Amino acid sequence: VFTATIGERSALMRERIVAGLEDLGLTLDQGKNQAVPDPVGDEPVWLQAPDSRAKIVVLASAEARQMLLILGRLHCLPSGVGA
Repeated sequence: VFTATIGERSALMRERIVAGLEDLGLTLDQGKNQAVPDPVGDEPVWLQAPDSRAKIVVLASAEARQMLLILGRLHCLPSGVGA
């Protein structure tokens, strides 16, 4: 699973990371990897080649939203913020 800024936006980094995992059966489809949209959007982007033994996916992250949710649960936000 690739996410966050590097995982979502860097085809080169995804390629380098998966290249080290080929012995585990992960195979990246280079065309799909290069075609990942920026921004990724709400739908997962599947990058595995047909012969890959595992799925490879890019997911959009919502770090700011997640931080607001956590802070809201901890009661660290003013009323109405992060709702």
